[in-house]
Amino acid sequence: MITYASYRLAAFLSRRLPRRWLYRLARDVADLFYAADRRGRTAVQRNLSVILQARGERPDDAELSRMARQTFRNFGKYVADFFRYSLSTADEVARIVRCEHEEYIDAALAPGKGVLVVSAHVGNWELGGMLWTARGRRLNAVALPQRLRNVNRLFQEQRASRGLQVLPLGRAAARVLECLRRGEAVALLADRDVTPRSVTVPFFGSPARLPSGPVRLAVKSGAPLLPGFVLRQPDDTFVLRYYPPLAPEGRAAEPALQARLARILEEVIGAQPHQWFMFRDFWSESETPLEP
Repeated sequence: MITYASYRLAAFLSRRLPRRWLYRLARDVADLFYAADRRGRTAVQRNLSVILQARGERPDDAELSRMARQTFRNFGKYVADFFRYSLSTADEVARIVRCEHEEYIDAALAPGKGVLVVSAHVGNWELGGMLWTARGRRLNAVALPQRLRNVNRLFQEQRASRGLQVLPLGRAAARVLECLRRGEAVALLADRDVTPRSVTVPFFGSPARLPSGPVRLAVKSGAPLLPGFVLRQPDDTFVLRYYPPLAPEGRAAEPALQARLARILEEVIGAQPHQWFMFRDFWSESETPLEP
């Protein structure tokens, strides 16, 4: 079990070790978790199998094992980066993150109804928020509170230090709408729902439950969805890639908007499946009804 002390140690080391040594340590720790976490390891392998088969590939067990281990290692780097760059300057962040299609931000904000920036548990979504605020833009972020209070406080402090206004998931809808009415941006993750209000859509060829919140909020507020994803590159720099804004067109169009968002998620996750940090059996979980 990851404890508060573990996160405090990660925060300490992330800010003091050279990046090369830090990543080596993150890899070694991730390998330990990969060996110890049978349930998570199996879930990642099953998720990878669904994704790769939807792309017409037939990976053997050795390939799935290799890719699952790489997923754990990439997540280790993500945790290290989360703490390392919390106190970085805008110039430092800009040196490691290259932005593609930043013009879509202005297009999304132009109607004056705010914007819902949607991403996923892929790559390093936290760096996307950091780059947004580093450019002088206000960003509110919906985040799932951690179960342990002191761990939750640590994570919230890290996000607040980068200028993010955190909206706790579970009671965020009203505050999200207030932010949008002020013409502000709100960031949400759109690949896993932890509430009963989800929708089932085809995802990599199989039915899956995805959050309905982003689409419902877009339709209710009139704010467009702006998909954006931060993907790690082979040299451990990042690309922040935005997609054209998805404009809501009335409640009757919700299924179509949800489907368009799902296709973008498929494109991003399918291109870098070992950067998708989903440590639960995603499709089996989607088959299990949520409690109301």
